[in-house]
Amino acid sequence: MQLHRSAFALGLYKYGKPHFGDALFGKFYSVATALFQSLRIPPTFIGITGEGYSGKFTKFRGRTQTKLLQSDFSGISVLSLAANPPTSDSPAYDSFAVASLGYIAPEEELVLYIVVNEALVALRSESCDSIISTLSRFQHWDFGYGFSANAADQPELHILGMDNGRLSKEDQKLLNAWFAARADARVRRLRDVYPYNLLNEQQLHQEIRAGVPLKDFIEQQPGCTLTRLTDDGLYQWKVSDDTILAQLRKQLRGLPIMVQ
Repeated sequence: MQLHRSAFALGLYKYGKPHFGDALFGKFYSVATALFQSLRIPPTFIGITGEGYSGKFTKFRGRTQTKLLQSDFSGISVLSLAANPPTSDSPAYDSFAVASLGYIAPEEELVLYIVVNEALVALRSESCDSIISTLSRFQHWDFGYGFSANAADQPELHILGMDNGRLSKEDQKLLNAWFAARADARVRRLRDVYPYNLLNEQQLHQEIRAGVPLKDFIEQQPGCTLTRLTDDGLYQWKVSDDTILAQLRKQLRGLPIMVQ
């Protein structure tokens, strides 16, 4: 398989629950393995963080995975699946698909992400839309976003709020603002404008100027669609091309609606 230089990435966030329970990780394991199977990329590595686990990637269907299944997913805080080339010995760096669910207790933050090389899932494709539809219904999310980035830049680090060491000054400034933002600000505001923006009703009702909520602004923009994704109030704002995306970023960056 000839891989592309870019990868599709999706991040989903939920805040404010003390513990989500072991069953959620079991559900994620089932959903993620089925998703990989649908893409015809069987997982090759599994990574687990929790009591009795190293946090490092180990071979899929090995002893670590057997232990996980026998324990019924108890006591873990991060579960990751990766698909890598057959000769891979660095699963954290050369995967062409990775899906992960993690819970950070001090921040009461649940984050799900998936990153797939665009040779397999191209941005704005039917496969991309299908993944977003499936994972948006996995849990009652507060918000999320989907985008494309250079695969070598490890786009999952952007989702996790981490520096890949190659950021521009502007991107570093935006990352620092996001890292410093409290959960209540993240749930109300936007981190940025992305090709896919998964928004809650509170975000949509924030005003970009007097009398103009974000919802009305989106519906007036060319190349934009706003649709309800879930029954619990998650909406998808989809931007049709990168030229329009750049224009929207210029319009909205600097406004109070953004985390900055």
